[in-house]
Amino acid sequence: MSKTPFEIRLEILDMAKGIVMEDYYAKQNWTREKWEFESSAARDTGSTIPNRPENPQFPTSEDILKKAKELKAFIDNA
Repeated sequence: MSKTPFEIRLEILDMAKGIVMEDYYAKQNWTREKWEFESSAARDTGSTIPNRPENPQFPTSEDILKKAKELKAFIDNA
């Protein structure tokens, strides 16, 4: 059974959300691990421990829609 255009759009939107959120969590983990490494190195050398960095900007609805449009454009041009 084929899907309706609405179902396809919903799947693309869900895929876009997944991609954007995975990217956010990867950046968040990288930021935390980098700070932990720098803090450990500072403790070992007796240096000043760096301030904890802020998390990356949480994705907005616009970010998700932008990614969905990129995915749709890719599918349309395939």
